[in-house]
Formats: sequence, C-alpha cells, structure tokens
Amino acid sequence: MGTNRVISSIVTAAVATAVMFGAAACQPARPVLVVGDSLLFYSQPQHDQMWGRHQAAATWVGGPGQSPINRSSTWRADIARTVNTLDPAVVVYEACCNYANGSDDELLPGVARDSDAMFTAWETAVRADLGAAHARGATVWLVKSPPPVPGSLYDYFGFGTRVRRINTIYDRIAADTSWVRLVDWSSWFSVNGTPVTTHPFFGRLRTPDGLHFQDGGHPLSVAVLEHAVYP
Repeated sequence: MGTNRVISSIVTAAVATAVMFGAAACQPARPVLVVGDSLLFYSQPQHDQMWGRHQAAATWVGGPGQSPINRSSTWRADIARTVNTLDPAVVVYEACCNYANGSDDELLPGVARDSDAMFTAWETAVRADLGAAHARGATVWLVKSPPPVPGSLYDYFGFGTRVRRINTIYDRIAADTSWVRLVDWSSWFSVNGTPVTTHPFFGRLRTPDGLHFQDGGHPLSVAVLEHAVYP
C-alpha cells in the first residue's frame, strides 16, 4: 500500500462518507466485530464512519485500559457471545500493551509485568480470543500497534520493548494461522523505522504521552485498516 493511496483515502473520506451513507440506507448493514483497547476506542467515531462507507455496522468489545490478560478480562466471553449472535464475516483485534496498568489487582497470580510468563500468557490468551472470533468462519485482522515515541512517557515506562515483543507474537500467530491476517500500524507511524510524534506526510500523529493517537493519527489508523480489509 503506497503513501499516496493512504493520503488519498484520508483526503476523500468526507466526500465518500456522504455518498456511501446515502447508498447504505437502502441496504442492510453487514456486521463487523471490533475488539480493542484505547488505541482503537479513542478513534471509534472515525472507524465507524469507515465501516459505514462499506455498508458495515461495527459492534465494539473491550475499551480503554482493558487487556486480554487482565484478571477481570471478559474479552473471550464477550467475543464468543457476539460472534454467536451476529456471525460477523470480519473481526478486527487490537491489543496493544495493557496489563494491570495502574492496579496490581489486575495481575494474574504469579505473572509479573513484562516477565516471560506475561508474554506466554499474552500469546495463549490472544490465540484463544482469535479462535473464539473465528468460530463461525470470520477472517480475523490482527493489528500490530506502533511502539511509543522514544523518550516519551510510555517509552520511559518500558512500553516500547513490550509493544515490540507483542508484535513479534502477532507475527508468529499470523504465520501459523491461515485465517489471521496482519494490519501493520507500526510501520506507518514511523520514519526510517523510528516512531514519531509528527510525520512529514501525515502531520501530528501521537499525543504527548507518545502512545495514543491525535489529529492525523486517527485518520491514518483508519486508512491503513481500511486498505487492508478492503484492498
């Protein structure tokens, strides 16, 4: 996917939305399941507009601060229930890096943050979540999140290493699971391999915390996902 194509998608989105919403009124919406944490949820309005352009209606599972492995996580049950009810053809799954953020009560027994046990638990949980998502035959799009900007708050707390290791897990899952496909946000939020706050083409992408999206980051994340699912 070329840079010009993504830029074109962002520039024309508003016009396309108006045209497609008119057409969509005459057709039933196709269900889509979107699973994620704050990286996806903070861009939910923009993503919902994108799904609308393709006559799809998204049901969202998860939320800011949530995780596939927090002690209180209900992702698998929520995914299974939604898939059984809606039978979506497309599932998007994004789990960046949350694990017991801000609360030791969410720690799994004997599983410390950023330990080998945490990454093992992460892979096991994500594989099970994806299996639940695919239970009725959906294609599952697994998102590789961009690491935080070097020197930022989230980078200081070690999330750069965590995100990169989780992305390696996702590469492995996609390589050995035929119905899982990758969406790589990571490369688009970087310049010469380094995550950036401001991109020369797409403008300001990340908030001051170095992780979350703002301004150009929202439409860029939508455009990359859109051109993966709808090439």
